[in-house]
Amino acid sequence: MKRFFDNISSQHLARAIAILLIVANHAFHQHLSIDISGGMLFLLFVSGYYLAQFSVGKNEVQLRAYLIKFTKKLVVPCFLISCFYFIWFQNLNFTELFFVHNWVSRQSIPWLPTWYPQMLLQLMVMLIALFYLIKPTRYINRTPINFAVSALLLSCVLFLLSDYIRSLGWASSDSRLPFSYLWCLFFGWLVYSLGQMKKHYLLIFVASLAFILGGVLVYPDSQKISSTLIFTVLTLLFVSNISIKMPSFLVVKLNLIANATFYIFLWHMSCFYLYHVLTGWQYQNTAFDINMYVFAVSLPCILWLLVQTSRKAVVKTRTEISQFVS
Repeated sequence: MKRFFDNISSQHLARAIAILLIVANHAFHQHLSIDISGGMLFLLFVSGYYLAQFSVGKNEVQLRAYLIKFTKKLVVPCFLISCFYFIWFQNLNFTELFFVHNWVSRQSIPWLPTWYPQMLLQLMVMLIALFYLIKPTRYINRTPINFAVSALLLSCVLFLLSDYIRSLGWASSDSRLPFSYLWCLFFGWLVYSLGQMKKHYLLIFVASLAFILGGVLVYPDSQKISSTLIFTVLTLLFVSNISIKMPSFLVVKLNLIANATFYIFLWHMSCFYLYHVLTGWQYQNTAFDINMYVFAVSLPCILWLLVQTSRKAVVKTRTEISQFVS
């Protein structure tokens, strides 16, 4: 007999909520009276958290290899997708092709938020260069909190560099530069390091720091206090790392959404476009936007499932072949 309720990790729940809010912010922006854009910062925070988790006990070679592997996984599909869009829209853009368009403008290929993988790629290049220059693994393993605090302070200084670069005219006023978001990665790194101390009162410190960083660095406008609160609540939910009991059917769907987060982020705008095409660009109303929202979340999840199934089939086939040959 199936259980009606099941447990979901608060980390998976936070990731699922974050990407659902991001898609909702894009689908319903004309209907929303508040800003709900804190999800993207949270996903960068999560990237830093997992990067710190992986780095424990690793040497220089292993850490650099991981960063390079992650970068390849990011660049190859985004490059192919961009090429497809160039052909589809018959508009070749070299700044998009070489992953630097986020310095030129926030507006990218129609229906494709390429600024995010571009910015993330540049962050990874910065980290790889940093790890080649200062070889930080000995500090990471010996004094992880000291390293994380130092890196976070440095990244906050680099955040100020973004405004200076724009003032010099080296980047457009609406650009999204990697310096502006490096602090999210190292904040995640710091939170993971603090979490190893297993002291619950640190959750209050983390929540306060998230609110301060989000409010001061990214959302200083009082009208965007909602985005700061979203970033803070998602961070607190993630670092609490508890099991939450929910209806089983909902747990299955939320786990799927959490696992397919990157697919949803990269493809949801394209799904908006596809939905418009399929419906004949009919008049938009609230019901239309809701259906489009569900479509934009569901289709990338299906794509993620297909990719995962294909990978498992390939691995299984290779294993069977190797066993047969041996």
